[in-house]
Amino acid sequence: MIRLLTCALMLFAFTYSSAFAQSGNQPELRLRQGSSFEGFDYTYISPWMLKSMQQKDLTELQGIPVEKVQHIEILKTKINGQYTPFISIINKLSDEMKLIGYNRDGFKGVKICMDYSIMQDSFGCPLTNPDGSEMEIIKRILVIQWNKNGAEHLVTYIVGNFTPQEVNSIFHF
Repeated sequence: MIRLLTCALMLFAFTYSSAFAQSGNQPELRLRQGSSFEGFDYTYISPWMLKSMQQKDLTELQGIPVEKVQHIEILKTKINGQYTPFISIINKLSDEMKLIGYNRDGFKGVKICMDYSIMQDSFGCPLTNPDGSEMEIIKRILVIQWNKNGAEHLVTYIVGNFTPQEVNSIFHF
C-alpha cells in the first residue's frame, strides 16, 4: 500500500511540475546554460525575489525601477571569458537585439543592446508622445562588460517593460 501511495504521489508531482512548466509561467532563461560552464557564476533573480526587495532601485540596475523588472540573469567569469560556448550564447543573444552603445578603452569595454517596440493601443494604433513621436517600450536589455582583454566578463540580462527615460541611466558609465 505504501508503494502504491508513493508511486501515486510521484506521478502526481511529475504531472503537476510538467503542466506548470508548460503553462507559460516560467520565463525564458537565456543565460542559464552558462551555469554549467566551469569557472562561471550564474545568478537568476526571479519576480518573487524582486517583489520582496525593500529598496526602490537596485544599485546594479543603476536607477531602473524594480517594479517594472520581470526577471534578471547575471553571468560572470574571472578567468574564462573566451570560452567558445559562452561567446556563442552572448553573440546569439546580442544579435537578436539592437546595438545601443559600445565603448572600448584599452583592455576593458562595455556593450549595451536593447529590444524595443512601439507601444500600441487596444486597436493596434501606435501611441504617441505629446511631441508627436511614437512611444517606445523596451522589453529586454543586455549589458556586456569585459576586462583584461575579454578574460573577465560580466553579462547582465534584464527583462521587463521600460520607457527609454527609465533606462537612460545605464548610459552613464
